[in-house]
Amino acid sequence: MPRIAVVATKLGTIVDSMVKFVEENAKNYGFEISGIYRVASLLGIPILVKRILERNRDNIDGVVVIGAIVKGTQLDEYVFNQVISKLLDLSIEYEKPIGFSISAPGIYWNNKLMEAGSEAYASISLEEIKKVLEALKMYEK
Repeated sequence: MPRIAVVATKLGTIVDSMVKFVEENAKNYGFEISGIYRVASLLGIPILVKRILERNRDNIDGVVVIGAIVKGTQLDEYVFNQVISKLLDLSIEYEKPIGFSISAPGIYWNNKLMEAGSEAYASISLEEIKKVLEALKMYEK
């Protein structure tokens, strides 16, 4: 069974809801969770993902990244774009899929959307990792 790491920010209920969904549903997607790691903000995610992939290259098949950006300044879009860029670089460098469940700037979560949307949003990451691993398997040597 493929093993995934989960890296999430500590920002509020939307992130907690997505982490809970991944914990409860990883096996339904055919994954075993190797560990759940929390960081204070999105800025800490790329370096932690890099460390996880460096030290567990043969034991991790993918990473689910969960976070949220609070809309408020023009910096939020810059941070979002930089974090995504670094994570894509790490995915290519280590040849491991990284699924993104990061609520981007401009997504406003109300209670109803949070209940339904966070699960759907988190499932996208699991599905993405599953599909990329299936595609990569076709090209194994």
